[in-house]
Amino acid sequence: MDEAAIFTIHGWCQRMLNEHAFHSRALFEQTVRTSLTPVVDQAVQDYWRHFVYALPPEQALAVANLLGDPAVLTQKLKGLLARDGAPLFVDGVSVDPAALDFFAMVAEIAALDTQAQQAEQDARQAWSKHAETLKDAWLPIMSALNGNSHKTLSKLTDFSILWDSLDLWAQTGESLPLDVFKFLTQPKFNKKLERPFHPALAVFSAWPVAMEAARHGREQSAIRLLAHAAFWVRDRI
Repeated sequence: MDEAAIFTIHGWCQRMLNEHAFHSRALFEQTVRTSLTPVVDQAVQDYWRHFVYALPPEQALAVANLLGDPAVLTQKLKGLLARDGAPLFVDGVSVDPAALDFFAMVAEIAALDTQAQQAEQDARQAWSKHAETLKDAWLPIMSALNGNSHKTLSKLTDFSILWDSLDLWAQTGESLPLDVFKFLTQPKFNKKLERPFHPALAVFSAWPVAMEAARHGREQSAIRLLAHAAFWVRDRI
């Protein structure tokens, strides 16, 4: 076989391999997989500039806490960028793009956080105003404080450390120790005692409810924000 025939056969084989790759999309998919990384990176950066940088600093930080920075967001979007017409599922939840309004979602997060902050502020004011009355009402039954729910406090014989913690929190806004927080918002006692009644107690118990609503809202918003980013980036790659 002469050299020209060898080149002819080689060319024919190469052409057939390329045609097979075209029809099977194997070559195309391989090229796309290797070339899309910088495109996705750029699209995520554009998304961040277009949406997150447009927010006030506090809201931008809230979004960053949910989505991560652009590099983290890029990793989270892996597996969500296929343009095959299939529904988008994020953490097992099907997401409708028509229901995703970025700025409305961020406003909802901010509103829930504000409500939680206001609930704490209301609790601080209630303690500042009614502390002495509440101490007098609680002291006679503190010996029956439930040890499982209040492990640290139930061992105390002098409760001045508890009152001091609450006074400091009310005056400065410093975080409460967990056991003190649980006592203030949902005290539990071993015996079936007649609990003191005071309007401030309802204010205290409303605080963790608002905190839980904010936490749940952020959890749901994280899914929807990720879906919003996926749809936006997917349309640009």
